[in-house]
Amino acid sequence: MLASSAALIGFGLDSVIEVSSAAAVAWQFSAREHALRQARENGVLRIIAVSFFALAAYVTFEALRSLLGTGEAETSVPGIALAATSVVIMPFLSLAQRRRAADSARPQR
Repeated sequence: MLASSAALIGFGLDSVIEVSSAAAVAWQFSAREHALRQARENGVLRIIAVSFFALAAYVTFEALRSLLGTGEAETSVPGIALAATSVVIMPFLSLAQRRRAADSARPQR
């Protein structure tokens, strides 16, 4: 926020939404009864959808503001460090997620 960077703020909000979505899905599947899982599904999907639409509205607003010349990001050392760290860490995280998904998809013995 110090750098007035919509990209960095959007990146952070997206991360919060992803973690919240994962927690909501975990909550949905924590129900032992199928009927309760089904009942929770609509609420979980609604939470995820509203979160992403709010993020899209924010990014759209900031993009329009930038196009109109009223909002310009400044250089930010923490922002550069965050972006550089993400570039290094994200490929490894993605690989770990793919491996975990492949392990989960295998039939249990």
